[in-house]
Amino acid sequence: MNMLSRQLRQEAKGGLLYFLWAVNMIFLMIQNFWATFTLNEQVDWKFIELILHLLPPITLFLIASLLCPRNSGKRNLDKYIIDKRHLIFGMIAFAILLFSLNDYLRFGGDSYRSVIRGSMFIMFCLLVYVPNRKFHLFCSILFLAVQLGFTFTWTSSLSELLENF
Repeated sequence: MNMLSRQLRQEAKGGLLYFLWAVNMIFLMIQNFWATFTLNEQVDWKFIELILHLLPPITLFLIASLLCPRNSGKRNLDKYIIDKRHLIFGMIAFAILLFSLNDYLRFGGDSYRSVIRGSMFIMFCLLVYVPNRKFHLFCSILFLAVQLGFTFTWTSSLSELLENF
């Protein structure tokens, strides 16, 4: 959020690519919170369940911190994302694996969700290796669309959650 506000104040030079990945990360963090909110009623936790529950938000935090470099000044943030793509998109691919593992362990998995996550995992593996800005723009828009569809298809409504609370 800090980097987005700096970009809006024109203290940092970000472009469309940086903006799209920042929005994707914010949305992914919100989506992760929303998906894990249903666990508020779980009383007994095994240590491994707790670790698997905490690893995705920790990973998302680390990715978000990578998206906000220190002393960015007038640095081209689109170029920064392309330069750091190995680490950023490798970590996002790891986060998708964690989401899939948690889904499988908590809900038994779903073949349709697995296909979507598997496709996104492959996309992020490609993003690690492909430095083409247009490909990155396409993938960031595609990932945002997939996240929106995923959220509206599989998340509970707030009223359903609050009825059980």
